[in-house]
Parts: sequence; structure tokens; C-alpha cells
Amino acid sequence: MRTIIHVVPHRGGLTIRWGVKYANGLTYLHINADKVAAVAYALSLAKNLRPSQVKIHRHDGVIQEERTFGQDPERYLG
Repeated sequence: MRTIIHVVPHRGGLTIRWGVKYANGLTYLHINADKVAAVAYALSLAKNLRPSQVKIHRHDGVIQEERTFGQDPERYLG
């Protein structure tokens, strides 16, 4: 099973910040004011948790991009 990590908008106050959390996670692993920094954190985490996938969301919550690391074990079951 692969680990799925989301980079999502985090509305805490008047400004939009960016949160990193696991799929179905209730708490954020990381929150940053800069989306680029939040994505870099998520990608670094995902590379160490292979197989994994990072889903990067836009300001409106729609998935903008997905990046996968390692082979998806569900595809390679004999």
C-alpha cells in the first residue's frame, strides 16, 4: 500500500497558508506560508516513504498535480 500525502490550502486567519498531511489525516505534518516550501517538504517526505504519492491542490482545493514515487504495489500483484 502506498502512502498518500496532500498539500492543501490551510485557512487560518486572513491569509492562505499551505498544509501538508497524510490522506485522511486529521492533523497537519507541516504548515507553511509558501506553497513552494510546502510542496518541497511533501516531496522530501514522499521520497523517503516509497511507494508514495503527493497530491498538490490549488487554492480552491482541486487537485492540480500528482507525483508518484516507487512502484505502485497494487499494480504488480501477481
